[in-house]
Amino acid sequence: MPDTIRVLYVDDEPTLLEIGKIFLEKSGDFSVTIIDSASDALALLKTEQFDAIISDYQMPDMDGLEFLKLVRLNHGKIPFILFTGRGREEVVILALNNGADYYLQKGGNPQAQFAELSHKTRTAVERRITDRAFKESEEKFRVLADTSPVGIAVLQGDRDVYINDYAAQMSGYSKEELCAMNFWDMIHPDFQDMIKERGLARQRGEVVATRYEIKYLTKSHESRWAYLSSGSIIYDGKPAIVVTLVDTTEQKRAEEELQASYEQMAAAEGELQAQLSELTENQQQIQKSEQDYRNILENIQDVYYRSDAEGNLVLASPSLAKLLGYSIVSDLYGKSIAETLYYNPEEREKVLSDIQKNGAVTNYEVTFKKQDGTPVIVSTSSHKYFDSDGNYLGIEGIFRDITAQKRAEESLKKSEDLYRTIFEMTGAATIIIEKDTTISLANSGFAKISGFSIKLTFLTPQ
Repeated sequence: MPDTIRVLYVDDEPTLLEIGKIFLEKSGDFSVTIIDSASDALALLKTEQFDAIISDYQMPDMDGLEFLKLVRLNHGKIPFILFTGRGREEVVILALNNGADYYLQKGGNPQAQFAELSHKTRTAVERRITDRAFKESEEKFRVLADTSPVGIAVLQGDRDVYINDYAAQMSGYSKEELCAMNFWDMIHPDFQDMIKERGLARQRGEVVATRYEIKYLTKSHESRWAYLSSGSIIYDGKPAIVVTLVDTTEQKRAEEELQASYEQMAAAEGELQAQLSELTENQQQIQKSEQDYRNILENIQDVYYRSDAEGNLVLASPSLAKLLGYSIVSDLYGKSIAETLYYNPEEREKVLSDIQKNGAVTNYEVTFKKQDGTPVIVSTSSHKYFDSDGNYLGIEGIFRDITAQKRAEESLKKSEDLYRTIFEMTGAATIIIEKDTTISLANSGFAKISGFSIKLTFLTPQ
């Protein structure tokens, strides 16, 4: 899944558009572009890419069904959710027959309705990504080297038929002991039902998460955390499941220690978001409650900032000084954000360019520098702000320190890259054969002995 799902939301009701945008973006998983006609949406799709489309059915210039047909004709299988009025069952049938992923009827409790819309959108995007990954055949490996730095097991039924050395090391059991025992004896009881449920759902052809965090048990009965990834393969001519485990126990312990401070930060951020919304809607009202606003700034864990039209810092919460190692935040006032905060000033220009283009950026990763020159990675959500007469005043938004999170992601990425390297560098000719006998993946060792180019896929053995 992308960090942020880009959604194009089309409806001729401005109020519903605004409510939908606010609700969907509240979780931080979505970036929503709203537009009030299908014709304008088609024009926008020629220049911008989106992960999913949500469309009303009854619109004046072009209805949602016509819009769907043109999207499928010109933009392929981008996830499409039709938002219909009640009593339009015939429209729903036509929409599904023309390639709509889901439909949702308007009406009822708005919170429940938009929660369901959020769920259907996320599910449609996940299914699209999973389908693409399946076609590229990246999930299947027939042979994995035993030197892999992650735990790997191949299961047929409830038994392990292959265990690598690292999995044995993680568990404390020998490979022979693991292959002789039931796979579920290694999984913590709290997670057994969830894993079995997802396994059955996958067998039924349903789209489920392919990676999630679980607890497992070692031979000494210690509970440890790990990321579990699984996929279906053919092993020794029989259907099997390949499972990879990346131990995250130390990372999990660190997260638990920080959980209390994260909760305080989330509460303060909620208050700040309310203040920012009022600032956009009524600048004069915000000025009257400036003292309350500054009280929030004094206590917020994330960083709230504001720059003037020339790019100089004019306001920030004290947490900015703490983030960058300054004694007081006022030491930074009047200084250029690009030169003082950014590790590479050019990166600030790119952020400004995206804000000028889209009006705002959400969860945008940039690199800052502390007072001592040390880099720190932050996520920024920023937008333009204006006075009550509509005059542009500068940029305001939030910075969040995500350095620790990025380091953890980089560590996992290195592990995943190593899997692919192992497949190529195993030293043996290795291929993956699908059920219909086509070869979906081969390494250079196979190319060398067969004479085929490894760029050729979907070969049928003679």
